[in-house]
Amino acid sequence: MKKSGPRRESQITTHRNVASFMVHDSLGTRITFSAAISLLLLAYGLLFLREPSVLGLSDERGQLLSRAYDFLQVFLLGDLVNAFFGHGRLPIGIVDRLPIILAASAWLGSAIWVGGALMVRVQIPLTHVERHSLACLVGLALFSTTTLVIGSFGQLHSRWPLVVALISLVACAYFLRSTPIPRSTTAKSRAADLIQSFPDQVAFRLTVISVFALSVVYLLGGLVTPWEFDVLEYHLQAPKEFYQQGRISFVENNVYANMPLGAEMHSLAWMVILGTHDGWWLGALIGKLITSCMTLMSACLLWGHFGRRFDRATAWCAALSFLAMPGMAHVAMAGLIDGVLGTYVLAALLVVVELWRKRQAERAIIPIPETVLLGMLSGAAAGCKYPGLLLSVLPTTLAFCFVFRAPPGIDGRAIKKLCWFVGSVCVTGGGWYLKNGWFTGNPFYPLVHGWFGARALTLEQLSRFDVAHASTGFGIQNLAESFARVGWQSDFLQPAIIPLALLGLLSAITWKGRDDRQSIQIVVAWIAWILMVWWFGTHRIDRFWLPAVPLLCILAAVGWNLFARRASLALATGWLLVASLYGTLVLTSVMGDNRFFVSLAALRVDEGNDEFPGRISPVVNWINENLDEHQDQVLLIGEAKAFDFRIPVVYATCFNTNPGEIWLAESSGRRERLSQAGITYILINWSEIARYRSPGNYGFSEWPKPENIEQWLASGLVSRVPWSATREDLELLKVVPP
Repeated sequence: MKKSGPRRESQITTHRNVASFMVHDSLGTRITFSAAISLLLLAYGLLFLREPSVLGLSDERGQLLSRAYDFLQVFLLGDLVNAFFGHGRLPIGIVDRLPIILAASAWLGSAIWVGGALMVRVQIPLTHVERHSLACLVGLALFSTTTLVIGSFGQLHSRWPLVVALISLVACAYFLRSTPIPRSTTAKSRAADLIQSFPDQVAFRLTVISVFALSVVYLLGGLVTPWEFDVLEYHLQAPKEFYQQGRISFVENNVYANMPLGAEMHSLAWMVILGTHDGWWLGALIGKLITSCMTLMSACLLWGHFGRRFDRATAWCAALSFLAMPGMAHVAMAGLIDGVLGTYVLAALLVVVELWRKRQAERAIIPIPETVLLGMLSGAAAGCKYPGLLLSVLPTTLAFCFVFRAPPGIDGRAIKKLCWFVGSVCVTGGGWYLKNGWFTGNPFYPLVHGWFGARALTLEQLSRFDVAHASTGFGIQNLAESFARVGWQSDFLQPAIIPLALLGLLSAITWKGRDDRQSIQIVVAWIAWILMVWWFGTHRIDRFWLPAVPLLCILAAVGWNLFARRASLALATGWLLVASLYGTLVLTSVMGDNRFFVSLAALRVDEGNDEFPGRISPVVNWINENLDEHQDQVLLIGEAKAFDFRIPVVYATCFNTNPGEIWLAESSGRRERLSQAGITYILINWSEIARYRSPGNYGFSEWPKPENIEQWLASGLVSRVPWSATREDLELLKVVPP
């Protein structure tokens, strides 16, 4: 209790500094400030809206209109809602989502229980929302590691090894909770409420409604069947392969399946728990919903943080600014894991900031529970994706070693805490690097192959992989193009977050509190570091800078708070609501499959038509319906979206050697090699092969060529299959038995 005074004073410093503007501002000053900020937002809005329409709206000549016309979607809400129900083309389904929701809820609740065993020992003053969100993230990371360990020992053929391991985790959490512990501190906001007038109340209520509505959209999108290429190629295909093989091991045909897959382990775990023949499908949907919920936790952390350090209006606006980002909705609803990585980065950042405040107030080395928490969060980021090492582990390690270094005379304690930190990082993230080191000799497979090598990849394939994933062009023009892309051109943006973030940065400079300025400096440095890694170390696609979005929302919320205090809460919220309306229209229209209320069974086999594209190729349905899964096996050439096939398939990504290239290379013995491999059909996707071989793309082997197919046909090795939806770009061949 004696230490609560410095914490309390630190908590209200920001509120005093920001509130002081409003106290001394005259009406004229506030009007001038409102006009200036409104002009700034308007100028940015015009710059933003002059870009080509994200919704693909065009004029009579076929030229794309500007983004300003995307707001016309408001007048077409009937069409948008009709799309939610599949335009009446497919049967409605709502109840079929219930088992998925129940399973995901049980998983998340168990994670909160397991992670809570650590959080009850953490003495950082946090709100209940923050504490439960961090507990859930820790618990999910431990579940992921448990699944990895069980799978690496080849124990996925039965559900019981995994179930027993998970029950043991829950039991350990119960034991840890039952031991005497110091009571954790729950923080509450002490800021003055910004809501002072009827317009303020209306704006606030609209913000709350918008946050809940967008959260529901995220969840509905997470429940839709997967459709995105990368998800069907490896985010869900890799867990499916591990489940069908009964183990986690090296995958020779899919280079991406050998990278860290911490977020995908939730899908694998549920595939194993269900254990049915078709359990991989339902398990994948459960894992996809969990991924969407993990992205939503960024909004929870932002809401809790600003509710504690600022006020409830700022908290809701922080959450809204995040949820209204089309890019975040895209990755959450598609089943991509960039939002999960961003959530772990945000969680680690917030813990670093709070530990920094605690360190400044008490001048004591941070306790073990806080050390373990920071290590587990940053390690979990590295377990999701290789960039997590740079985006989370490296900054938190530097903070731990230099920011939280021990006072003179207790260096031994600092070394002990560093060991706890490193061990915690390894628990939640190190397993993937150990697994790769064991199977390939390269912990970062296939990266840094010049040092460690890269199993099953030729030098030509490695060269194509490096070129495809490398940054190109480092001149001033390239930097300007990237700046414009991130600043206002990207389809993943909504028109409020960047100007509000800039306003937040400028407002923080005027803060009198040293701790508050330094906290914002940490946030800004972290954002700059993420963008530097994106620009120098990746091939600069938009998804890879999305982990910076939750951090940008911190600055945006600070800027919104200043706008609301020095001008008008209703005006500031109005700007954000208009921007959020744009983001909502975009994310519900083109950022994914928006058939939220269509039967999952119908979506699973939907081929689409000329007016409405489907999610699956007709040839996949034909193969699933006409071949025998116990007798047939299909060799896929050029087709890497293997997830939807119920029939056993053999495939390879464009960076791996297709087994068919080896089996069919020499004319003698072809039939025998195919027979030994169990191949009865061959599917060739010429459009995908052409796409890979196009200039500037990933590249593809020179094999096969059309003349190869003609040779197989002439020799009697294969025969063409006359299926009902014949397309020139898809060729299905039946292997003629001996």
